[in-house]
Amino acid sequence: MEKLFKEKRELLDKLPIGIAKCKSIIEDNVNDFIIEDSNDTLCKMAEKKSYEFLNEKFTKAFPKAKDSLFDWVKIFNEVAITQKDKTIEQYFEVFEKYLRIEITSIEKGYFYLIIEDISLKKGFNDLLLEKQLEVEYLEEELRNKSKKDSLIDVYNQQVMIKKLKFKMENFKKDGESLFCAILNIDKFDDLNYKYTIEFSDTVLKEVGEVLKKSIRKIDVLGRIGNDEFLIIMPNITIDIAKIVVNKIKSQIRTDIKSLPKGELTISGAIEEYEGESLEEYYQRLKNSVKKAKKRGRDTVLL
Repeated sequence: MEKLFKEKRELLDKLPIGIAKCKSIIEDNVNDFIIEDSNDTLCKMAEKKSYEFLNEKFTKAFPKAKDSLFDWVKIFNEVAITQKDKTIEQYFEVFEKYLRIEITSIEKGYFYLIIEDISLKKGFNDLLLEKQLEVEYLEEELRNKSKKDSLIDVYNQQVMIKKLKFKMENFKKDGESLFCAILNIDKFDDLNYKYTIEFSDTVLKEVGEVLKKSIRKIDVLGRIGNDEFLIIMPNITIDIAKIVVNKIKSQIRTDIKSLPKGELTISGAIEEYEGESLEEYYQRLKNSVKKAKKRGRDTVLL
């Protein structure tokens, strides 16, 4: 690979994949890495000039990495240390793209990144589903119904069920992992009684905004009941799902302004899809929500 960078630079720059040579570093007892060299394709993916990130700490050149749910520095450096190659397909918040990343290490302390942008492939499937939904609504003369919930700017139940079916098909076809969460506002009926229904609508809108802000860009959020929300989380692990839920609970405590701090909490459950029918999976998810409610407020079972 080093020989290619030196002798075949023109060829590397024309390749449709990004290639980078990286070196692990430790500065002030903090692990990081620098990109010593890269081809032009990587610069285009990152939407940066080479001088903006070459020989600069990754976390400084790409500050979005610090807000990512994935510790990319740790993931990449582990390959450099162990010299065990790894391939990842994941939404990369740093570049705001779906990427297939091959990490390979030839020399200890160094590693190469071979990066393919697969955003178009992933995005095309979702776009196709959107178009199919629009056609179905037109054919059924449901022009007066939006795909969005009438109160909150999230998907309604009909659309969420169709999107869930679509993600289940991806699971069976591509083996893409899939988790779903159902979240309810604790004792929502008591809020209606204590305040007013109109006030409760304000609370629902606030909760919807918190959820939209807390989930990943590739997650899908919808309202499937009065105070019930469904989150579809594709291409995720249980550990990352836990991080998403903890972020939601934390934001609920800090971002809900219409009620005294701590008065509003949410409960629910997350379940991994294992290939069963929609009805069986949905029932398993609902049963877990019931168990969470029995345990008390602010409980999300995983």
